[in-house]
Amino acid sequence: MITLDEIRAKCGHLKERDDAAIVRILSEGRTRSRDRLIGIGTVLETLGMAKGTALLSFIEAENSLKYVWRLIDRADLNIASPLVVQSLAGFVQAEVLPQEDADKLIALGVEPDPVTFAQVAKALEGVETWPL
Repeated sequence: MITLDEIRAKCGHLKERDDAAIVRILSEGRTRSRDRLIGIGTVLETLGMAKGTALLSFIEAENSLKYVWRLIDRADLNIASPLVVQSLAGFVQAEVLPQEDADKLIALGVEPDPVTFAQVAKALEGVETWPL
């Protein structure tokens, strides 16, 4: 949901009401989580053979991650899961995985979340003067 306050904060500089510009400004960089199941192939494609193999070998060898390995092996690991994202942060802290590689994997579970003209129109309903 888009609010008038959000439009004011990000688009208050516009000299006149321009819904297309507001949609573009508010949509920039806006994302949402998206369930996506990944497996061995996706890890290798995303990180490359060397880094992907190193990460997969670590997970497979680590007894505390045996159930994670099963999910990866079946291409059934939801990369958008908050638990998985948190685990990747732990791998970064433990220096198992560089932040850049964790970010690449996390990005697999994210999609654009653009603002619509209808959302902007609803938020601006009743606004008669511009600039805000």
